[in-house]
This record gives sequence, structure tokens and C-alpha cells, in this order.
Amino acid sequence: MGTQLTQTLDADLFGTPAPRADTPKPTGVIRGTVVDEHGVPVEKAVVRVTPVGKALGYVLPWAETDAQGRFAIRKLDWGTWSTSASKPSEGYPDLPSVLYEKGGKLPMVVLSASSPAAEVEIQFAPKAGILTGRVSDSVTGAPIQADFEFRRHGSSRFEFGMGQPSNYRVFLPASETMDMKVSAPGYQTAYFPALNLSSGEEQKFDIELQPTPQ
Repeated sequence: MGTQLTQTLDADLFGTPAPRADTPKPTGVIRGTVVDEHGVPVEKAVVRVTPVGKALGYVLPWAETDAQGRFAIRKLDWGTWSTSASKPSEGYPDLPSVLYEKGGKLPMVVLSASSPAAEVEIQFAPKAGILTGRVSDSVTGAPIQADFEFRRHGSSRFEFGMGQPSNYRVFLPASETMDMKVSAPGYQTAYFPALNLSSGEEQKFDIELQPTPQ
């Protein structure tokens, strides 16, 4: 009798009891297919999802596609997620830029209690062009690690960039005219406008940076 009374009072005073600490947190799933520019499923592409508008304190969730190009990424929090895919070994680069997605847009989904599962199709743009070469000191020939930045030709700002070792390898969107900027501490920045590579084309391009005048 006393035990029943205590439980009733607790409920009246404090409302519905809090869920147990070990109650699973509700999560969602993003499933889908990765296809190439012709609509053919891509096997062993890496798919990543990124939360929109909030920080993520761990490695981005990812999955690899199967022989049918299918993937599933589970245990995702409620909210908006963007999706992207890559397979650099076949010319589909792993870069944080919508330049490499068909139409310039990454599929986005919203997961919620009412919509805990989402289905997307990620279609690659045509295979990128590949620019390779060596960055060196124009005076001594010493190798230089440099920062590469790119923009569409005629754009007012550089849209993405990456650090590269002296023997660099970078991807360019196929058949798009791009400007490239190469910089390193202690050297004058070099500009290379109007680069254009066709899909799957690989071009060697050595770069010599001039030391900054003392």
C-alpha cells in the first residue's frame, strides 16, 4: 500500500518519469544508389553524409556501395543532411565541392520522427580531368608543398582549395574552364587562368614558384 502511494505521488509531482538512461536514442537512415553519368550503378563508391547547420563531433558517417550501387547509412540524428559520393580511382574525386556533382547540387534530405528514412540517388558528373606535376623553387629546384585554389573562369572568388605535396595530383571538373592559384609561404603566388581538361584527360604541368623578394 505504501509503495503504491509513493509511486502515485512521484507521478503527480514530477509528471511522466524520465526515460531510462539505456533507452535507445531514436535515429534515422539514408539509403540510396550511386550511378555514373550514364546512369550505370557504381560499385565501391564511398558515400558520406554531412549534417547541415550544426557541428559534428566525430568522423562523417559513410558507407561503400555494393555491386548494384546501393548503400545505407544508419543511426543518423534528426535534422537535415547533405550527401556526396566519390571514387577517385576512377576519376570521381573526393572533394568538398558541388562542382563535381551533376547539376551542381548535392542531394539533401531531412530526417525526423515522422520521416525516419530517406531514399536518394547520387549521380556523378562526367569523370574529372587530372592535373599532375611537381611544385619547386624556381631558384634552387627544391620541392615545395603548396596550396591550390580553384574557381570557374570569370568568377570573382576562388571556390575551393586544398594543400598538396610537391608531387601533386588534383582534379578539375571535366570540360569546364577553371582558374588555378598556387601559393606557399615565402613565395610569390602564381596564377594559371583558363585551364580546361576533358573527361578522363590527364595532363602533366610542372610549377616553379618565385621566392618573395627580401
